[in-house]
Amino acid sequence: MPRHDDRRGGTRLYVGHLSSRTRSRDLEDWFSRYGR
Repeated sequence: MPRHDDRRGGTRLYVGHLSSRTRSRDLEDWFSRYGR
């Protein structure tokens, strides 16, 4: 699997060691200051 996907100009970020209780909303809140 490639580490990034440039087909649409997007970039993927993989975050490890997350709790099983971590929600998508939590990640959005934590990373929102960096943009989309």
